[in-house]
Amino acid sequence: MKRKPKAQLFDDEHRQEVLDLLPVVISGIQVQVNDPSRVSVFADEKFLLGLPIHVSNTLGLAKGTEITETLFWQIESETHRDAIRSWLLGLLAKKPYSRMQLIRKCRQEQYNPEVVNAILDEFESRSWIDDYTYAKSFARDKAEFQKWGPAKIKQHLQKNGIAAGMASEVVKKVTGKEIQSDAIYTLIEKRKLHFLREENDTKRKKKIVDYLLRKGYDSDVVFSNIEAIMDSLTK
Repeated sequence: MKRKPKAQLFDDEHRQEVLDLLPVVISGIQVQVNDPSRVSVFADEKFLLGLPIHVSNTLGLAKGTEITETLFWQIESETHRDAIRSWLLGLLAKKPYSRMQLIRKCRQEQYNPEVVNAILDEFESRSWIDDYTYAKSFARDKAEFQKWGPAKIKQHLQKNGIAAGMASEVVKKVTGKEIQSDAIYTLIEKRKLHFLREENDTKRKKKIVDYLLRKGYDSDVVFSNIEAIMDSLTK
């Protein structure tokens, strides 16, 4: 599991130790042997701090740069931003997320909302996150593999921050009447023995209808197919 970003670059004691040395001039920067994505920053030939190479490059740190208190706070802020950014990219590498889902994850970790939104704005500009693409993928997977009906898919999309109009649009594309009918028969066939345990036809029909409505299928599709479904159970 990818490690979550720390809330700060240093603990309070280490931070104060560094602040007490400022201002200092960087005497050298070296890529760390055990982690090439990070560099060690030296002052007076002594180790001062370690940080991601991306942060060092972004802030233009180099031999001869004077680290003032103002620059130090920039380094810590940018390091934290870089950690959150890397963590979010790690999540997206595993599966797609909506913007709202990522915001909620960051909110749980109590990350600065302004920093998080700036990162997500960047992701959207690069098309690394896109709610419409996420919604299409989610709807297609739930309809095809989990046999969810349109109402259930739409409900979950809206729960994940997808606007109602967008949710309706993508759901309509993957859950037409014929698709729903085919899915309904597949679901009932898989649970055939379960429904046949109920010997009373009226109760059996009610159980089937309730089950399909809970799965999110349109009521008109369910009721237009229920008699044929009942007949299929005894064949």
